[in-house]
Amino acid sequence: MFGLGMVEIGILVALVVLVFGGAKARELFSTAFKTYQKVNQTKQELRNMVSLDGLLGKKDKDS
Repeated sequence: MFGLGMVEIGILVALVVLVFGGAKARELFSTAFKTYQKVNQTKQELRNMVSLDGLLGKKDKDS
């Protein structure tokens, strides 16, 4: 993830908690995680639309 190791991520988390406090940091991390999930979901949906089956109008087996 962006070339950061566990130590660097830990330092960033600690700084965010120190600057914003525990409750606000939890809210920020929750929002960031939800946004990350939504971006990945949208990326997958776009890949499915652009795939050969998507271009031909074939539906997924799930649908």
